[in-house]
Amino acid sequence: MFDLSHQANTMQFPTTILILGNHRNALSVARRLGTQHRVVLGNSGGAGRVERSKFVAETWPLPDANSDRFPDALESLLQQLPDATVLFPIGDVELFALLRVPSVLEGRVRAVMPSPDIAAECLNKTANLELASKLQIPQVDYRHVEQLSELQQAVHEVGCPCIIKSDHQLSLAFGKKAYRVSDPDELESLIARGPEPEHGLIVQVRATGLRHNVYFAADNGRVVGAIEARVLRTTNYDGSGFTVESESVPLSDALLHSTEQLVEALGYHGIGNTQFLVDPQSGNISFLEISPRLGAAFAVTIPCEFDFVGAALALALGEPLRPEMLPRQYPAGRRLAWSFGDLQGLVLAARQGEVGTAQVGSWLYRITRSAIRADIHTTWSWRDPRPTLTIAASALGKLLRLPAH
Repeated sequence: MFDLSHQANTMQFPTTILILGNHRNALSVARRLGTQHRVVLGNSGGAGRVERSKFVAETWPLPDANSDRFPDALESLLQQLPDATVLFPIGDVELFALLRVPSVLEGRVRAVMPSPDIAAECLNKTANLELASKLQIPQVDYRHVEQLSELQQAVHEVGCPCIIKSDHQLSLAFGKKAYRVSDPDELESLIARGPEPEHGLIVQVRATGLRHNVYFAADNGRVVGAIEARVLRTTNYDGSGFTVESESVPLSDALLHSTEQLVEALGYHGIGNTQFLVDPQSGNISFLEISPRLGAAFAVTIPCEFDFVGAALALALGEPLRPEMLPRQYPAGRRLAWSFGDLQGLVLAARQGEVGTAQVGSWLYRITRSAIRADIHTTWSWRDPRPTLTIAASALGKLLRLPAH
């Protein structure tokens, strides 16, 4: 059964877009495509509350994308939707899941993603680093290990400070996306915790600088449009975590060239983003990854009049890209804010004792300032307020809920 309780849309649209992933950035996709196409949400829970958007015509239940039941359930759903349906996976989980769906692997259904083999290579962090090394793209020294017993030697070889992360996009290293090690003695307690990692681990020199994302559109191995954004702050006080504030910056020749090298080597077709650390003092860059998806903070491209979502759909459908979709010149200094995530990060840091009273006050000031200065918000929209209001109401309810006695 599908849910039409919040909007009954009887208009005849040329294409049905099935969004996979109830994530915050899915809201920007629904808002962009919902006026021209029939947008359907394949919902398996999630914090985005995309089902509340007025631009979503229907919501169909699906198992969690990690579930063994997901491929069959999606195939069954596709049989009930029009033949012109296009899959639009939002996050890494959904991209991985589509690599198990026969109709996607065999090309019987169109999806907004590069070909399955290229997507799989991009989602493999070790493959990312090896390709960058082959292309001589600047990056920090790293080692790949399979077992905890190899970890100490790897850290010794790259030196401290360093970071440890899983080589699998969906896995964590010691409970974090990137575990920071400042002293080799810390490793003893880490190794003692166990268990053995489900996937391999990557040990990298800890590079300095701000994260820069290059959002690109590629047509059969050639970059046809790109925009660069700098991450100013994240959900974590130390700069790791998810983006809560970013701004567009002029496209760097070095980052564009590296992105073009990767795209050409992969024969990449579709949209994606490359990530680098850029030291603001020296200008040194260090490659992080190439990701075959929109990116959680891609909405910063919208006030730059860069039609990333429209280009993604056109590339998936094999349609020509209109020149106005991907302007060569775009304004710098356009800002994005994710105020709810910012506040969540502050609350978590305060609870864990990572920030003191003065730092809490400073953080609150930055949350307010970034919200006011933002040209676009990750979730909030005056023309489509229900998703964000639902998120806020749910969070407030949890905060005020008294413990049961």
